[in-house]
Amino acid sequence: IKPDILIATWWKTAYVAADINDAHPCRGMYLIQDIESNYYFDPLTRQAVEDTYKLGLEHFTTSKWVMSQLPDCQYMGIAIGRWKERLGNNERRQRHAMALIRPQALKGFRELAEVCRRMQRQNLSLVTFGTYPREISLGALHKHIQAPDERSLMRIFSTAGVFISTSLHEGWSMTPMQAMAVGTPVVMFNADGNMEYVRDGENCLIATDPADMAGKVERVLSDRELARK
Repeated sequence: IKPDILIATWWKTAYVAADINDAHPCRGMYLIQDIESNYYFDPLTRQAVEDTYKLGLEHFTTSKWVMSQLPDCQYMGIAIGRWKERLGNNERRQRHAMALIRPQALKGFRELAEVCRRMQRQNLSLVTFGTYPREISLGALHKHIQAPDERSLMRIFSTAGVFISTSLHEGWSMTPMQAMAVGTPVVMFNADGNMEYVRDGENCLIATDPADMAGKVERVLSDRELARK
């Protein structure tokens, strides 16, 4: 079947899309969510990623930071209008932090473990979610929820006292924005594309390292005025 539109969403699928487009000419598109060569140290793999930007596919992105790196990318925003607070009438936010867990260096896995360790010294718990196996444990005060559906995830966000993002690099991360959409305070690191929509001291707190992040988490959970701001 000849497609009308073909969309690649990852660098490896860009090669597949280009091959199909050569055999069955159509509108070949490439959603570039990040400059993915950042995730590889091997020079051959990095070059293979960078070569996907020369395949002749139509580029679009959800990140203005990515667009600044690839000027031929057309910017397209992400709509999260369905996201809203899911607290019941008699419910209150809990005294715990939540985070998306991803076992990658640039996504701050090691930093997340260190933040969790420091939080536990203050008797503060961490709830994580993601596709990572349920068996993962960062300590006695850590709970992991594997692959929740969107409605459940919205509730997890709504009941958390603070959302933390330990990513060191992002093209444009949706999870801090989702936290903001349901009124959950955010503490995060400076991570490239995320700086498109965050302002330190205005709609989030930006931490410099795990110790600073753990301290800011404790401040947000203890200071209701700061959390509300």
